[in-house]
Amino acid sequence: MELNIIYEDSDLVAVNKPAGIVVHPDPRNPSGTLIQALALRYPEIRNVGEDPARPGMVHRLDRDTSGILIVARNASAFSFLKSAFQKHDVKKTYLALVVGSPKDAQGLIDLPIGRSRKSPMRRIAGKGATGTLREAATRYRVRERLGRFTLVEAEPLTGRTHQIRAHFAALGYPLAC
Repeated sequence: MELNIIYEDSDLVAVNKPAGIVVHPDPRNPSGTLIQALALRYPEIRNVGEDPARPGMVHRLDRDTSGILIVARNASAFSFLKSAFQKHDVKKTYLALVVGSPKDAQGLIDLPIGRSRKSPMRRIAGKGATGTLREAATRYRVRERLGRFTLVEAEPLTGRTHQIRAHFAALGYPLAC
């Protein structure tokens, strides 16, 4: 796998992850993951972190999400970065193309997220969510209205799986891709 490294030093690596790439192994994707490719290039990360399947990882991106992933190269960087993410000292901003046109130019989506009754692997917000519902909040701002679609800037204030997808779908503006 070709890696698009945008920054590296002795403590961390920042890699631009393309959409469609799985970040870490799971039962359905045991190989060919981004973290495995990074461990080949930076073997020292194999001993960093709390989970051998996710060495050096302090956050993740969904398979279908592109963006910058930061990976720790040593234990002290891992501890520092993990703490920064937990305390929300790191601001994450995403661009998303949604179907439709939200009436408000900016807003806060504050809906708990749970599992879908129809597809337990899928996360949904609002009506139909089941299991343990976890608080979730996403701040958004419309960047550009493009006919049937709208480009929005989304800032998750919490870090739930599929949070941006679930929140915009619950408002009736699903992600276009």
